[in-house]
Amino acid sequence: MITWIRFRNYLIGIFLLLILIAEACESDLNLDIPDSSPILTVNCILKDDESVSMAVTESLPNKISSDTITIVRNASVILTNDDGLSENLIYREQKFNNRITGDYISLNGYKPISENTYQIRIEVLGFEIITSATVIPKSIPILSVDTNTTYINNGGNIYKVLECTVRFEDPIQTGNYYKLSIDRYGLTDHYVSYPFGRTTETVKYQAYFFCPNNNAVYMRINHSTPGSISLENEDKEIWVNEIFIADDACNGSIYELKVYVWPAWFNDRAYPPAGEKITNRTAYIRLYSINEEYYKYANSYFNQLIKRNDIFSEPVQVYSNISNGTGIFSGASASIDSTIVIPVHYNPPIY
Repeated sequence: MITWIRFRNYLIGIFLLLILIAEACESDLNLDIPDSSPILTVNCILKDDESVSMAVTESLPNKISSDTITIVRNASVILTNDDGLSENLIYREQKFNNRITGDYISLNGYKPISENTYQIRIEVLGFEIITSATVIPKSIPILSVDTNTTYINNGGNIYKVLECTVRFEDPIQTGNYYKLSIDRYGLTDHYVSYPFGRTTETVKYQAYFFCPNNNAVYMRINHSTPGSISLENEDKEIWVNEIFIADDACNGSIYELKVYVWPAWFNDRAYPPAGEKITNRTAYIRLYSINEEYYKYANSYFNQLIKRNDIFSEPVQVYSNISNGTGIFSGASASIDSTIVIPVHYNPPIY
């Protein structure tokens, strides 16, 4: 009995000692993070198949308790090129399902021209003048797109998909870069404030797809800022809507890029107006020729995101070509295939 009491007291003593050690090791770590100056961020990809759209935002990286990004509404934005273009871009603000977005657009709907050099000059009160320049490369034509219905197994899940094989010929010179996206036009509905209720309109959807190419950079577009390519990637997410590739593995040869599209992404999100029936939609496969700046930006952003949860990885600096700011100003020219016709299905409306 005495032995047990001694043993119990011994255990209690060890327990109390551990508590004292833990309390002695516990301390508060106070970090004095200095306030950093606001930074202007520009996101603009000039495309020869779309009118100009540019996002200008103000970032406050250390203001954790408040919004970290603010739309800049009072910027003077001038777009020029070597052929004499000089246009003041106009600020546009839109509200979609209670979400406000803002961008600077061409009042005349100007679409950039491939193989041209463009410059921007942005002035905002309280900031240094921002400048940048870029060249829109020549487009590379799509030779063919072959389709086939098949199944893929990913993570134990079976998906019925539309297999698309996109063929194009890469020029002999090295340093060619590409971006692939797939879209179609369809119906959607959303709330409007006046007259209050829901309205139906035709919009461009971007289809999500899976690409097994190990050399591709996988991305998701952030639609909260028009004109922006602030991209998102989740490690476990296989469905993306943009991929970027370099010609390292295909220089000077005919290249086949294979992607798998989940047919559900081709569904319309609203029913057509009474008396109107839509049976088919055209899918647009867009192969963009992009310059090295755009690829570096996308690749560095991708690497930063996949390493963000690894405390032992080396930090990645996202590439930027903006003087006195951050972000990207670059260009892309499109080759578009519209030979794929998809039957239309309708998702039930959400109220």
